[in-house]
Amino acid sequence: MRRSPVPEATRGGQKPSIYDVARAAGVSHMTVSRVLNGHPNIRESTRARVLQAIDEMQYTRSSIARALATSRTMRIGVLVDSPVQWGPNSTLRAIESAARAQHYSVSAFATSDEDAETISAGIADLVAQGIDALCVIAPRSSASELFREHSSNMPTLVIKSEPDAHLHTAGVDQYAGARMAVAHLIGQGHREIAHVAGPLDWYDARARWQGWRDELRDAGLPEGRFAQGDWTSESGYRLGAAGDLDRSTAVFAANDQMAL
Repeated sequence: MRRSPVPEATRGGQKPSIYDVARAAGVSHMTVSRVLNGHPNIRESTRARVLQAIDEMQYTRSSIARALATSRTMRIGVLVDSPVQWGPNSTLRAIESAARAQHYSVSAFATSDEDAETISAGIADLVAQGIDALCVIAPRSSASELFREHSSNMPTLVIKSEPDAHLHTAGVDQYAGARMAVAHLIGQGHREIAHVAGPLDWYDARARWQGWRDELRDAGLPEGRFAQGDWTSESGYRLGAAGDLDRSTAVFAANDQMAL
């Protein structure tokens, strides 16, 4: 296919517009817009021509123009509590990856303080950026309660392992996973199973602790030794060195770092 010449308007460093793409592809700017928005009623030959022009001209959509045309910024705000911990950090990375796949961008605001003003400021900062929706990564119950007091009216999803009748939530079933892990240890013949838990202010730690207790109870076994760490390898080493777990034949640790 013969390549169309680059329009004069794009020469000299000027950024090409949707109208330049339309002229290069020999279509209307509305057709270019439909291609960009994935409209199904476009001939494949036309779609290919438009996409080739976009590629050759290195055209990128203006977020401001898109927001004016669609009343959407295609931006998701993420308020993330305790971002240095592996769980919240990996969740944020997954949200960013999923958002990019749908042509959304992500703005994040991190907080590690149990401070209502910090959470309120974070929500206000994200809303000021014109986000379309808010995602809250709330691994701690204390942070979740503070968010509830300062929530906004926009579409919001809270990432936490415990359901909430007043919020849209999503999360991994930590309770079921813990029970499966303890059941595996029981199946290997262990009868004295200790648990090294994470901070019980964390939903995940609480669910894993409860799963450990319930699986032992349902198997007719006594509750084993219990110790609480802070998710770090240092706390796991300290608890192991203290000797409190010595009588146990197996240890169910709440995360990999403490297990190591």
